[in-house]
Amino acid sequence: MEITLNVPEDVAKELLEKYKNFKPWRAKLNQEYCFITDRGVLSSVIDNYDKIDFRRYLLGNYYKTTEEAHQAREITLAKSRLNFKMLELNKGWTPDWTDENGKYYFYYDYSTERLEVSYHNYQHVANYIFSSRELAEQFAKEMEDDLNLVFKIK
Repeated sequence: MEITLNVPEDVAKELLEKYKNFKPWRAKLNQEYCFITDRGVLSSVIDNYDKIDFRRYLLGNYYKTTEEAHQAREITLAKSRLNFKMLELNKGWTPDWTDENGKYYFYYDYSTERLEVSYHNYQHVANYIFSSRELAEQFAKEMEDDLNLVFKIK
């Protein structure tokens, strides 16, 4: 299945104009940049400022060096592993924000340099949410390396 990103020209131009002082690095015309292929392979091409280059840039799949592309790929893979593990541990449970039951998540406490578990019952505050404290703690323990990578800890 192929998914096409259709960004209307006027929307793209508006985004680039609005964030012209804050936009990420972009290669000059005919300069090389790196990206991650749909098979996860690191590659580089010359930016011709055509539609495919522009789409990669808008999607954030556009890097100055192979090292940056490699790091981005590793973080993306870590996020996938974290999502699959969360789904496995929750066994089909999804948070219902209309009920009063606590939803457990974790966060990195920079003062203690530890992942901590907490809960909320009224707002979505995290990417990885669990039905119990025990599952959140198990997730944090089993997935520590990926969490460190994704949250840039250590």
